[in-house]
Amino acid sequence: QEMEESAHRRAIVWVPILVALVSGLSPFVVAQLIMAPLWIAHVGLALPVSPFDVSIVLAFIVIFCFGVLLGHVARVGWLTAGLSTLLVGIATAILIALVAP
Repeated sequence: QEMEESAHRRAIVWVPILVALVSGLSPFVVAQLIMAPLWIAHVGLALPVSPFDVSIVLAFIVIFCFGVLLGHVARVGWLTAGLSTLLVGIATAILIALVAP
């Protein structure tokens, strides 16, 4: 009965829920950001450049930022980590373009 209203008990209940929300919403929000130029064009708003190109650039910016975050966590240079991750993303995109029908 002492555990029912303790801070530890509340944490046991809420932490998994919060972790699940963050883990699920983060990729969703990033995907919405990357697709936003395509939706803007779909509703009829004119963009000065191709919405597809803007989406690709946004995706590579996000990949670079993830690399910077990884570099910060691993305590290595942020620029090196960001560019390395970006290079892996570009190589992956090229491989997909070569293999796709």
